Amino acid sequence: MEVQETKTLKQYSNKQKILLVGEGDFSFSLSLGRAFGSASNITTSSLDSRVDVNRKYTYGKQNVEELERLGGTVIHGVNVHSMSSDNRLARYNRIVFNFPHSGLGFGSEHESFYIMQHQALVRGFFESARKMLEDEDGEIHLTHKTTRPFSEWEIETLAQEKGLRLIGLMVFDQLAFPGYSNKKGSGNDLFCVFAHTNDSSKVYKELPFAVETSYSGRQIVRCSAVPRHQSVSLAVKGWTVDNRFLVGATYQWDRLVYDAVIDHDNTTVAFVKGLNLRPGKVADVSRYECVYGWDLAKPKLLLRSQVISAAQEIVRCKTPLTVLTGPRVAQSPAVKVSVRIKGSGMLPSVAHPINHPVRVKDLTYGEGKQFETCVCTMTRNAANVLREWVMYHAGIGVSRWFIYDNNSDDDIVSEVENLKNCGYNVSRHFWPWIKTQEAGFANCAIRAKRDCEWVAFIDVDEFFYIPSGQTLTQVIKKYTTPLSSSASMIGEIRTSCHSFGPSGLKDPPRRGVMASYTCRMSQPERHKSIVRPETLNTTLINVVHHFQLKEGFTFVDVEKDAMIINHYKYQVWDIFKEKFKRRVATYVADWQDKENVGSKDRTPGLGTRPVEPSDWAERFCEVRDNGLKDWVLENFVDRKTQRLVWEEERNIMVGEVVAQMDLC
Repeated sequence: MEVQETKTLKQYSNKQKILLVGEGDFSFSLSLGRAFGSASNITTSSLDSRVDVNRKYTYGKQNVEELERLGGTVIHGVNVHSMSSDNRLARYNRIVFNFPHSGLGFGSEHESFYIMQHQALVRGFFESARKMLEDEDGEIHLTHKTTRPFSEWEIETLAQEKGLRLIGLMVFDQLAFPGYSNKKGSGNDLFCVFAHTNDSSKVYKELPFAVETSYSGRQIVRCSAVPRHQSVSLAVKGWTVDNRFLVGATYQWDRLVYDAVIDHDNTTVAFVKGLNLRPGKVADVSRYECVYGWDLAKPKLLLRSQVISAAQEIVRCKTPLTVLTGPRVAQSPAVKVSVRIKGSGMLPSVAHPINHPVRVKDLTYGEGKQFETCVCTMTRNAANVLREWVMYHAGIGVSRWFIYDNNSDDDIVSEVENLKNCGYNVSRHFWPWIKTQEAGFANCAIRAKRDCEWVAFIDVDEFFYIPSGQTLTQVIKKYTTPLSSSASMIGEIRTSCHSFGPSGLKDPPRRGVMASYTCRMSQPERHKSIVRPETLNTTLINVVHHFQLKEGFTFVDVEKDAMIINHYKYQVWDIFKEKFKRRVATYVADWQDKENVGSKDRTPGLGTRPVEPSDWAERFCEVRDNGLKDWVLENFVDRKTQRLVWEEERNIMVGEVVAQMDLC
């Protein structure tokens, strides 16, 4: 009889009978199956239905199908509290729950109410799992963070309550499981409920994509698209047809005023879908009018004001004094702003203008700003790279980061909190609006104007490289110190970008991108900008990370040997393929669309499907460039541990730990 070869991946092997629970997109299960060459010893499960997995996760359907081809058993609708009585399951010698989360309180994990909800989830899991261990050598593995507030879950105490004892701790190395990406669930206490418009008794429920709280304090629940002849409402656990929460009107995304802010000069900047304005062009403002009201459905109570500028998706309005001073009646609802297209009517709006406390007269260049150099980015699912990006740029002089989160479903909230706990001035701004990068950057420019002398607009896979070892602030001052009248009128610094390829790698690098990707294209691609916020044109027009400036101000190009941006654009395939899901820029087609296939935004040699070319690891490699790698290894390595500082911080501060427990 043929003896099966033992294959292992970290603490797991193909000889174990493994049950995984709480899977999101099944990428962890698949990493095991691929390593073993078979998933026949793996049973993997999710609380989500198969339909929800396909809907919520880009690669959920693909991962499940591959697992099944490898012989794995995939079961949906498994509740960890009651799984011991689920007749689809059996007994196992390894039961694994990675990063349990109740789905409640995203961004508010420090609050005691939510900690108790998470503890209840884990307590119920331990109760069920201990009954499902095959023998006394069986183990329960729970992967969890050890930083606050996660340490307050007191995992070991919860296990002891259920008759389990801790037998070991180990650092969880995510990179050891190729392709794995932690996905948060949305919890099962809140549902999107769809009902037929002609028969409200015909209802069905789905879990939302996510539940977030916006900077204005509003809660945003992301449900799937509403089918024709259906309405949507919300309900909590234990709902009935009669106790749903109506969510009000629904809107077409292509005709909507979706956000607004009151700038430091008291004008309102509204962000609008439906004007269909050309990129980089100023529109005729006489066609538009701004409309304010505490109830936009009451025409007689509306306030109307002049449009000052209109470009792309950005409309600047003169704010009525009544709006600036606020309503006289206590507990009045927040005012909304909309835009009326003359001859076509008023656009629907969900935008409540948020007021900033500082006025433009307080913003004197060179005086009173708290931070000399800041960075703004818009990103999605960047938790695994954020630490390296922030810590490196802190090392070259950046002191403030604005992270515009475009619907992430990874662990970015916790990663931002960890960085803040380490002393980095990082803020996350939930920006749910799809394909609105230019509007988001305009919003960030307004937000940063109060505190930042200069703001760089770059992506999280882009890193400034200064061969001289100077700080970013020193380079900026070199080009803008007013030794002449022209230098004092510089409002933008442009830096060229070198695009790096996979550099022969096939798996995500353990030490981060800078120390790993060392082969690039020979010629720079485009540039990115560092701007003085108060010098920006009032239209806030921006294209490909650079803004138009006020009349009289100009830009300067940085010499390539003084500073360059290393853009780790073409990474290993498991990372790169995420770009196929959706592009964030307004005027850039998604890569799966058969539109503008030859544009510079597209990747040369790829079509419209995320299919890995056989030679991907060797592509985009024309010049070997170890410059930033060598500089990082010289300046960012802890001499005692020989780790890069973000590696050290990741183990200490993030502390993703597997607790292995067995029966007492």
